[in-house]
This record gives sequence, C-alpha cells and structure tokens, in this order.
Amino acid sequence: MEKKDTEKVGVLLVQHGEPETYNYWQWVQEFKNMFGEFKNTKVPVPPKFMWPFLAWTMKSHYKGVGGRSTHVEVSRKQLELLRKELPEYEIHMGFMEMIEPTITATAHEMIKKGFTKIIAVPVMLTDSSHTEEIKEILEEVEHEAKGVEILLTRPQFYKADSLAPMCAQLIKKKAGNTPLDRIGVLLASHGEPDEWVRLKLINTRCNEQETAFRGMIRKKLIELGFKAENITNAFNEFVEPKIIPAVEKVAQNQVDKIITLPAFGQTEGLHHIYDIPTKVKKAKIPSTIKTDFVISWAHEPILIKALGDLCRDALKGEIYQSPQL
Repeated sequence: MEKKDTEKVGVLLVQHGEPETYNYWQWVQEFKNMFGEFKNTKVPVPPKFMWPFLAWTMKSHYKGVGGRSTHVEVSRKQLELLRKELPEYEIHMGFMEMIEPTITATAHEMIKKGFTKIIAVPVMLTDSSHTEEIKEILEEVEHEAKGVEILLTRPQFYKADSLAPMCAQLIKKKAGNTPLDRIGVLLASHGEPDEWVRLKLINTRCNEQETAFRGMIRKKLIELGFKAENITNAFNEFVEPKIIPAVEKVAQNQVDKIITLPAFGQTEGLHHIYDIPTKVKKAKIPSTIKTDFVISWAHEPILIKALGDLCRDALKGEIYQSPQL
C-alpha cells in the first residue's frame, strides 16, 4: 500500500461486540435496541414485557460455554495477527455494539493521534445491515473531524475465492479417518429478515451473499470427494431452513458424522460456541451419528491475508458500497 508523505494512515479493525461475561443490564439494552430497530422495519418482535425475560435467559447461554464468551479474546488475537500482516500501519480495534471501545471512540482516538486517513475493515462476511450501520457511524465521525478521510473496506465476501476453499479444507480436516462419502455437512448461515429486502427497507445483500458463499463451499466440498446429497444448508435466525430440521434431514442419509461450519462470520461469539452447537445437539438423530464443529475460522492465515488485502484494495478505491434497494 502506498501513502503520501503528508498522510498518516491507520487501520481500524471493526468487530461486532459481545460481553465476555453475563451482564443482565447489557442484554436488556441490547434487546431494547435490537427489537426497536426491528419494529421500525416491520419485523415482528416479542411483546415488550418479554424483553427482560429474554435478557435473563442469556445467562444460560454463558453458563453453557463455561461462563465466558470468547468473542473479545478471539478479536484481540485477530488484531495481533493483522498487525503482523500489515506491519507498516498502526492498527486499532473498535466494537460495533455492547462493549468498549466503540467504533466511534477508537476512531476519535486515532484522529487525536494525528491520523489523516483511516481504513476501517469490518470482520463480517456480507453487505448487511451491520455494514450499513458501521458506514453510518463512520460517516458521522468523518463529518465531525474535518480533514480526515475514512475508507470502509468491502466485507470478506469479496475474497470468497480464497475463503470458500479454506472453509472446505477445514471441514475435510474435521472428517478425520471417516470416509468423505460418509460425512454429512451443515453450512450454517446467520440470516436476516426477508422483509428487509422484499419491502426495500434496509440496504442488505446478506441472505443473497451468504447463500452464494455456501454454494462456493459446497462446490469445493464435492470436488474434494464429499457427496452432494450429504451437504445441507440452514440459517441460524429469521430464514428457512432452520438448523434442527436440516440436521435431521441429512441424518437420514448414510452418514457416520455430521460436521457443522458457521458460514457467516469469522470472529467467535455465542452464535458460534453456543447457539448453533446447541441446536445441532437438539436434533433427533441416531446416536451412532457423531457431530463435530468448525467453531470459527478467525485466526486462519488465509482470512488474515484477506483482511489485509481488503485494506490494500481500499487504498486503490475498492471500498464498501451500499447495496441498491
């Protein structure tokens, strides 16, 4: 990456954000914010009196993973690895929600240090409601800080040509000594409400790009020797098919093991370490079928290089563009 002598360029690694330990009031506020946004986009939400109860149920999620989310720990490791990938740049990290430092706080701190150009790289797969929110946050910072340019990189979907084969290889590694034609595979996406696209309420290509990314992984798995009929897809939230029936369906085939990969996000969180594994384990399948998980691919060298390449691309003008409604 080239920079002018008068420029001070830094990188802002943008993570989603999730408390390391359970805090009731943090989750009350999170559900209040989330359901408030959903109501504004005509997505059905639980009645308001249920929100505190839902926040309370998050305690069991933390308990199910030993009382601690690995999101922050994994994010810090990613920061360390990206610094090695881009040694010529000072790199800082900010979180989109729930925990500190926030994106805004980190960006302002970088500006105080004299950075005149900031490359913000979100650790997210698709053009989604999250990337739109990040864009809005950064535009506000840029407006307040005169003379500072902030470039938002494209998400990792734009490096899918390298990331999809990587995911297929991670699944193959989990197969171990089990023949590949006896392996079932669940590619689990996150999902966003279809209403957002159908009613043109939010700029997002999340479901479209997650589906395309799963298709690329699927193609590579078949090339490696996995059977097409043993590879299934599901969404963790909002969209059909859901995880439990998808697992039960693939278990009807002649498989000895089912391997699940979260094909939507790279930084571990409760979705990766609790929600998806819990749903897979709830599926009613024969006890002879083993289950295994690729929890995340946060620290894979190919991903870290992709993040670096997205930063390099941003300086060449290849930056995030809001999807057209």
